[in-house]
Amino acid sequence: MGRIEKVTLYHCGFCVNNLAVMFRGMPWKSRRFPASAVLIQHKDLGNILYDTGYSELILGRGLEGQVNFFEKFILWLYRLLNPVFIREEDRIDRKLIQDGICPESVKTIILSHGHPDHVGGLSLFSEYELVVSAEVAREIKRTKTGRLVFSSQIPWINEKRIRQAAGEGMKGHFLCRYFDRVYDLFGDESVIGVMLSGHCNGQMGLWIPDVKLFLAADACWGRDLVGATRRMRIVPRIIQEDFREYQYTLRRICRLKKDYPDIEIVFSHQAGKEQVYVGTD
Repeated sequence: MGRIEKVTLYHCGFCVNNLAVMFRGMPWKSRRFPASAVLIQHKDLGNILYDTGYSELILGRGLEGQVNFFEKFILWLYRLLNPVFIREEDRIDRKLIQDGICPESVKTIILSHGHPDHVGGLSLFSEYELVVSAEVAREIKRTKTGRLVFSSQIPWINEKRIRQAAGEGMKGHFLCRYFDRVYDLFGDESVIGVMLSGHCNGQMGLWIPDVKLFLAADACWGRDLVGATRRMRIVPRIIQEDFREYQYTLRRICRLKKDYPDIEIVFSHQAGKEQVYVGTD
């Protein structure tokens, strides 16, 4: 019997970029790239979030006197190259309230990685357990502005509330044929963490079998952009921790989709509408 009742994908702000600036051979066309946050409703564990989207912190609001000059400059550069739009009603806490869900009911947050379009809403929650890879745990404790992990975007979190997906992980799971590190995050195989390296160290995607959904984080910026990845221009390539590994990870995701066409692959920033996926008993 399935453990996941429903999965809801929200868009919590967005950035705008020109496809021709990002990829060779693409049309001169601006596109919105939504910052996704995903609510996973578990029968036993309650409300779980996967990433939290943007918040107004990315705009520098409320940070006066709290950010050093270098981080302030990099945040300004980030917004210049990557214009960001976020309203109060776009925040994940407001989205949850609109759907009749109390933000205080979220007791577990899973992070794919530490970039501001994934961690922005962390400060809107309290008393949650944070589930991350060992690499991301290190990055959020020792923020690296040059790698787009900003201290101003990540609240202080008691280390006792951080649980790391680390070690060898699962053996014999079908995803082990595609990915090197696979973890049963809650011990019931309802939510499987998958390391998707390349974009950044320790990026974690999720496989949710009850809804046949594979959340692939920033392994690509959209399903329709998979083929354009090899034509990525120099600036977006620099954003990747390891572009060769990024391409290799994306090829493995494509092979998974080819072998299991009924699996829905969802990238964090792909264009489209907010979605609801309902589990089956």
